[in-house]
Amino acid sequence: MLEDLARAWATGDPLLQTTMAVAMVAIAGLAFVNVTLLIWNLGQMASFRKSPAYQKLRTTNGESQLTTLPLAIAMTLNVAFVLGLASMAQRGTNAEGVPSLTIIVRLMTALGILTLRVTHGMGEHFGAHAAPGDYVWILSGHLGVQIAFLLFGAAVLRAQGYFGRFVTGPEATAVSAR
Repeated sequence: MLEDLARAWATGDPLLQTTMAVAMVAIAGLAFVNVTLLIWNLGQMASFRKSPAYQKLRTTNGESQLTTLPLAIAMTLNVAFVLGLASMAQRGTNAEGVPSLTIIVRLMTALGILTLRVTHGMGEHFGAHAAPGDYVWILSGHLGVQIAFLLFGAAVLRAQGYFGRFVTGPEATAVSAR
């Protein structure tokens, strides 16, 4: 796909190049707006959770609206993931460093444990108990990110022939040295 874009950029007329440049600027601009609005929304949600209106919402069918926050976070991760993929596709990857793509799995594990401990601690010490279903949403989001990065890492490892080269093959890296 990126080869097609590079070829279109290199051989296209000025109108096509201008259109492509506008699209790239628009994508970067929309990604910035997305992150900015997500941060603002997270701040608003933190304030809203302290209000009586939030407690009232939790007792109605309108509670389903609260599922939009994890979705918004997931969409922002998708934006970052796509932009990162585009960068890797344009510049390539260093075969020896490919396993580091899965570092997010370990980070999300630690973040999940931290989130659960803080949430539990807030409930025990400050009476801010999470609703019974909150833990499912939190852990599902973490697990989704972990699975996505495991699949992505596995695809890149396979494309690079990492196992055949460094694990079972003759080449060695600092990670796979025998």
